[in-house]
Amino acid sequence: MHHSAHSSVITPRVFKVDHISHLEGWGLLLLLFGIEFLANVICGFVINRAFPTFPAALFNLEIKVLAYVAITLYCVRRYGGLRLTELVPTRRDFMMVGIALFLTLWIFGLLIGPERIVNQRHEGLKGLSSLQYVLGLFIVVGLAPLFEEIIFRRFFLEIQREHFSSGMALLITTAAATLFHIDSFENLTVVILGSFLWQGLFGLLYLKGRLITSVLTHSLYNGLVMLLSI
Repeated sequence: MHHSAHSSVITPRVFKVDHISHLEGWGLLLLLFGIEFLANVICGFVINRAFPTFPAALFNLEIKVLAYVAITLYCVRRYGGLRLTELVPTRRDFMMVGIALFLTLWIFGLLIGPERIVNQRHEGLKGLSSLQYVLGLFIVVGLAPLFEEIIFRRFFLEIQREHFSSGMALLITTAAATLFHIDSFENLTVVILGSFLWQGLFGLLYLKGRLITSVLTHSLYNGLVMLLSI
């Protein structure tokens, strides 16, 4: 069922298929998890034998991005291409990103303290060499946010909007993205709370702004985490 109200200049509907089941979104996430798992098994075997000293944290980041790229290509092929204008920032985009980062960091500082803003899944990046750290920074700040936002917001959220209200689609997407980003059971409450708030923010910025708005905010947040992980 196509909701014409969801088509706009802000979030244009570019799906080339007439009917999309909301279950297809969950299928994309399962496929993403499967590709990541398979790549970890295959590439992990090669890395362990050929480069046993290669940093595990950097390897995991590369595998994640590989999976993101594969799913993005699949989504573009199945549902339609992305418009380049969605990735070109305007002055309004920069203003929204700045305000969002200021408010959320202030709230985080009040609620949980600056030291807990750091996402523990990047702890392994502390032992990297300078060259490896630059590569990790490029992946975490550049590639990962771009492909994550394309998958979770541009496609998964829009698939949900085909069947639910924007608010419900945002809630579903935020919960799904939060579950997908739980890499550790240590400080689980803080991890879930932080991830849910930030994933919700990315989705809200996408709905109220454009795709580039959520991408830039996601990139700056990841950059902050990387800096705090040094």
